[in-house]
Amino acid sequence: MKKKLIAALLAGAMVLSIAGCGEAASSSAASSAASAAASAASSAVSAVSEAATSAASSAAAASQTTAASSEETTAASSSSETTAASSEEAASGLETVTLGGLTATYDPSVYYFNSDYGVIQLIDLATAENEVPLSITMSRTGTPLEQDIDQDYMDAISETVAATPGDLGEKVKVLDCYMGELEDGTPIGMMETQKVWTDEYIDNLINMGWFTEEDIESWGGRGVLIGYNISMQTVLYVPVEGELVTLSCIYDMVVNADTIVDGAKAIVPSMKLDQESWEALLAAYAAPAEADAETAESDDTAAESTSASSSSEG
Repeated sequence: MKKKLIAALLAGAMVLSIAGCGEAASSSAASSAASAAASAASSAVSAVSEAATSAASSAAAASQTTAASSEETTAASSSSETTAASSEEAASGLETVTLGGLTATYDPSVYYFNSDYGVIQLIDLATAENEVPLSITMSRTGTPLEQDIDQDYMDAISETVAATPGDLGEKVKVLDCYMGELEDGTPIGMMETQKVWTDEYIDNLINMGWFTEEDIESWGGRGVLIGYNISMQTVLYVPVEGELVTLSCIYDMVVNADTIVDGAKAIVPSMKLDQESWEALLAAYAAPAEADAETAESDDTAAESTSASSSSEG
């Protein structure tokens, strides 16, 4: 049962980190549509140009052949570089994963890669059987960074986090907010928080099937859960290719914080954005919302029909 509690806690963290990405998705879709239109226009112009004269067509064909040859050479070189990189990665024992809009490289002898929540989560193998295993959860926010991450930036985020409940009704208590840096000197934001359970959060976990009211009573009642903050975390706010990305480092005791935080910092330089898995994640989160909206619309229609029928009978 404790393992289910941990899983529920982490699932809540995932939802909180990903909330609010819809606007970024719309922007991305608009950008993609514009790119597609530009590509189509370019293709049309190219077709007209090739049809103008047979001489121009021949020249274009020759040019395309040369370009293709050049591309093949470049592709071969790129393939060679990729193979070399893969060989180097294999020799070092590292593995690279892509999920939830991000790509990261990690050491499988230190972490277990968990993909259950649609984002990259690395669980520390040495503490995997603990009540609260050390873990790193990486979340792409979809937010372009228009300024450097500094203390003022972090203070603003801290105020927002403290005032905003999670999607499941949990609250986050901000313990500290300060600046840190990566090994290469890149400034990053750091926020120490503690998840606070609420009645709403517990109700939602019950509805999700993680446990029952009977389970809670056997543990001593809701007051025990609300008073027992099962985990703490330090969230790293880092720039990755011009976007804000967070790494949530979860631990059970302050003495364990440095271990998992230092591990997360070491992984950041390997991180890249991945659009395909990002769009897949947004689609997965949008589907339930769209289904709920359709259900609500259907219920409203049924209610209006019933009301109209009752009025007619009256």
